[in-house]
Amino acid sequence: MTSDDSINGRLQRLIADAEENRGSFAIITGPNGFGKTRILHGLANHASQSDIGYLGAACRSSERFLSLGIANQIFSPLNIEPSDLSRRLKLLDHFSLNAEDYLVPTAYNQGADLAQGLWETLAEQAEDKVLLITVDDVHFADSLSLEILLHFINRIHTSRILFVLTAREDAGGVPANIRSRLMYHPNCRRIQLAPIAAEETSALIRNQIDTDFSEEQLAESHRISGGNPLLVQALVEDHHNIRRGIAGLAPGEAFAGSVQLILDRIPSISRAVAQAASVLGDHTEIPLLATMLELKEAEVGRQVEWLERIGLLIGARFRCRATEAAVKDEIDSSVLEQLHQRAADLLHAFGMSSSAVARHLLDGRAPYEEWAFGVLREAAEHALATWDLESAVQYLRLAVQIRPDSEHRLSLILALAKAEWQLNPAMAAGHLTELAEAAHKGRLQNADIYWVLTCALWGGKFDDAATLYDLLRDDRPGFEDDESANWHVAATSWIACTYPSLFAGRVGCADIEKAQERHSPLSLRTRVITDYARMTLGDGGDATLKSAGRYRTDAEFGIDSITPIEAALFSEIHSDRLYSSIRSLDSLFSSTKVRSSPLWRSVHHAYKAFIELRLGDLINAAENARKSLEVLPLRSLGVFAALGTACAIEAYTELGEYDLAEQYVKRPVPEISLDTRYGIYYLGARARYYSATGFTHSANRDLLRCGKKLQEWGMDNPSFMPWRLELAQLSAKATEFGRSRRLIRQHNSLPHEDSPRVRAMGLVALATTQEPRRRPALLREAVDLLQETDYRLQLAHTLTELSCTLAGLGEMSKARLVGQQAASLAASCDAAPLQGEVSMAVEGHLDSQPDDGSQDALSPAEYRVASLAALGYTNREISKKIYITVSTVEQHLTRIYRKLDVDGRNDLPLVMKGSAAAH
Repeated sequence: MTSDDSINGRLQRLIADAEENRGSFAIITGPNGFGKTRILHGLANHASQSDIGYLGAACRSSERFLSLGIANQIFSPLNIEPSDLSRRLKLLDHFSLNAEDYLVPTAYNQGADLAQGLWETLAEQAEDKVLLITVDDVHFADSLSLEILLHFINRIHTSRILFVLTAREDAGGVPANIRSRLMYHPNCRRIQLAPIAAEETSALIRNQIDTDFSEEQLAESHRISGGNPLLVQALVEDHHNIRRGIAGLAPGEAFAGSVQLILDRIPSISRAVAQAASVLGDHTEIPLLATMLELKEAEVGRQVEWLERIGLLIGARFRCRATEAAVKDEIDSSVLEQLHQRAADLLHAFGMSSSAVARHLLDGRAPYEEWAFGVLREAAEHALATWDLESAVQYLRLAVQIRPDSEHRLSLILALAKAEWQLNPAMAAGHLTELAEAAHKGRLQNADIYWVLTCALWGGKFDDAATLYDLLRDDRPGFEDDESANWHVAATSWIACTYPSLFAGRVGCADIEKAQERHSPLSLRTRVITDYARMTLGDGGDATLKSAGRYRTDAEFGIDSITPIEAALFSEIHSDRLYSSIRSLDSLFSSTKVRSSPLWRSVHHAYKAFIELRLGDLINAAENARKSLEVLPLRSLGVFAALGTACAIEAYTELGEYDLAEQYVKRPVPEISLDTRYGIYYLGARARYYSATGFTHSANRDLLRCGKKLQEWGMDNPSFMPWRLELAQLSAKATEFGRSRRLIRQHNSLPHEDSPRVRAMGLVALATTQEPRRRPALLREAVDLLQETDYRLQLAHTLTELSCTLAGLGEMSKARLVGQQAASLAASCDAAPLQGEVSMAVEGHLDSQPDDGSQDALSPAEYRVASLAALGYTNREISKKIYITVSTVEQHLTRIYRKLDVDGRNDLPLVMKGSAAAH
C-alpha cells in the first residue's frame, strides 16, 4: 500500500538523482480513480515553483492512432530560435502525416535520426537544470511515440532528465505493450497505487470537513468507498453540497458521478460484470454472473476481484446501494430489459424464490415464459402476507396482463383491488365495478361482498352499496351458514352507525339486537361492530367496552379490518375513556405493516387527532389532522375526509389560528359525506369555528342540521353528539333564554346519565340561562364532573367560564384562583383564546372605576378593546389580535358602551380619539 507521502518522497528522490546527472523514469500504475493524474498535476505545480523545466503530455483513447501525437505534445511548447530544432520539428510534422513511411527502411533510418535529434533537443534543455517530463495514460500512446519514448529512456541514465509516466491497471494488470516495453526496463522505477488505508480515509475526510465524525462513521465511509480516493473525495463533496448537518457521510450526486466516471474508464468486460451484478443485486454469485454473461467462471472471478480492489464490490456484491444504483443507471434501457429477463430465467432455473424471480420479470420484457404466471401469483401472495403492498400490486398487474382471460382472473382482480386500496383507494376504484358484477352473478364469497360494500360506502357510492347489501340479506335464498350471517349482521351494524342515511332510521338498536340473537354466536369482529352500533344508537354500555377490549387484544391487521378497529376505538372514545383509547391506538398501529399502507397511515392520523383534540393536545391534534389529509389525495379519502377535516377545523379554532381553520372550512369535502357519522363530526366542528369567529347564524344552522340528521337516523344520542346543549349555549349568548331552556329540557329527556362529560355540558349550558349569582354552583358541579374524565380541554373551558362568572360577580379572589387553574390548563393545551379570555375577564373587573362616562372608567382590557374598535377593527379582527373569542369581545363592548355612555361603536372614535391615535 502506497500513501501520498511515500510516493512524493520517492519522486523527490528521483528529482534529486536527476540533479546529479542520474536521470531515470518512473511509471505509476493503478486503477482509474486512484489519483495517478493528480500526482502528475502535483509534480507540474512543484516544477513551476522550483528551478525545474517541465514538459507534459496526456494520452486519450481516441488519439492512440494519431501518429506521434505524444511527441508533438511534448515538443510543441519549446519556443527556441530556429536552428536544428526547427528542422527536427518539421521532420516530426512530416512523420506525423506520413506514418507509413516509418516502415520503409530508408525512412526508418530517418526516423531514428529524428528520435536522436529530439533527444539531443531535450538534452540541451536539461543542460542547466533538471527537466521533468510527464505522460499521463501512456497506455493510450501511439506506437511511434512509444518508440521515441523508448529511445529517450535508453539514454537518460547519465542525463538530468526525469520521465514520469502513468498507466492504467485492470483485471489483467498493466496493458501488455507497457508491461513488455517500459515497465520491465532496467531504468524503470515502478510505483503501484493501491486503495488507501482506513486511517488515510479518516485523515482525508477530517482535513476537509470541520465535523467531529465518530470512528464508526469514518469506518463506514471507508467501507462504502473501498479506499478509492476518488470515491472518498466524492463523499466529502456530497457532504459539502447537500448533506451538511446529516450524521455521517452519505453518498449523493457526486458519489454517483464518480462511480459512473470509473465505469467509463474500465475495460468493457469489467463494465459488463459490474452491470450484470447491479441487475442481480443480492443474488449475485460468480456462477450466476458467468452464466448470465456466457463467460468462464475464472475470468469472472478475476474481474470481480479487480472490481473489489477499485472500491465497487465486496465479494461479488456492491459495497452499498448507491454504488449499485449508479451502475444500473448507466445501462441502456433496452440492454437493461434484456439483462433482467436473463436474470429472471437464471434465478428460476437455479431455484431461487418466486419474489426474487418476479422482481426481474417486472423489469424484463415480453414474451414471458410459461412459468412466469405462476411465479407472479406466488410472489404476490408472499408480498401480501408481508404487507409489501407495492410489490404485490406490481406482481398482480403483470399476472393479469400476461393472462387477461385466465380462470384465475377474478381472484387476481380481487387481490389486486384490495392491495391497491391500501395504497390509494382511487387506484382500486376501477376494479370495483367488475367485482360488483361478479358479486351479483354469485361469484364472490360473502366476506368479499362485505369488503366491496365497505369500499362503495367509503367512496360515497351509496346506491351501489345498497344493492351489494341486498346480497348479504339473511332472508335471501341460500342464506344458511353462520359465516354468511356474520357478514350480514356486520354490514347492517356498520351501515346503521356510520352510513345511517341508507336505512333512513329504519334500523335501530332493537333490530341489531334481534339480529345478534338470531345469528348467535357471532364472531368477535362482528360483535365489536354491532356493540358499537348499539352504543351510537343509544344503547351499549359495559358489553360494548368488553367486546372492544377483547378485539383490541386479539386484533390482527388485515386488508379489510378497518371497520372493527374503528368500532373498537370509537367505543372507548364515546365512553369517555380517552387515555385508554390513545394507548389502544398506539398499540394497534405500532406494526410496521401499517406504515407500509398510506390508507392506514391516513386513518391512524385522523383517529389520533380525534382523540388528542378531546384530550386538549391541540398542537399534535392539528398536526395529525393535517397529515391525515395529506397522505392521500382528497378524492382517495372519500367520505372519511370529513373526519380529518373536522379535527383540523376544531384544533386550529381552539389554538386561535382562525385563518388556518378557515382554510379547512373552505376546503371542500364530498357533500355526501354529510350523510355519514364523519359528516356529523364535521358539521359540529364547523359550527364551533363559526361560533368562535362571530358567525352565530352559521353556527346555529350547522347545529340544527346535525340535529335534524341525527333525529332522522335514530341516532339522537347525547353521548354521541349533544347538539342541543351547544345550540342552547348559542341561544343564551343571543339572550334567547326561552329557546335555550327548551333545548336543555329536550336534552335532559334523553338518556345520558352514564357520561360525566355530557352531564357537565348540560350544567354549563344550564348555567348560561340562570341569573349570574346562581351560575357558580352549577359550574362548580360541572368542574367536579369533568375532573373525573380525560377531557382536559372541556375542563379548561368550564374553569374559564367559572372564573369569568365570579369576576362578573365581583368575587375577585375566587375569580383569580379559578382563573389561575383555567389559565394553567389552557396553556398546557396551547389554547390561546382561552388564556386571553381568562386574563381579560379577570383584568376587566380589576380596578374597575365608576361609570362616569370617561375613559378612566375602563379597565385595561376594556381600554384595549375600545381602542381597537375605535380604529375600525371588527369584533372578529379584535379577537385575532388579542387572542380572545368574539363572544368575549362582544361582552367587553357591552360594558364599554355602558361605562362611556355611548350608543354603540360608531360613537367610539369621538370618545377615544386621542387614545385611538396613540394606539
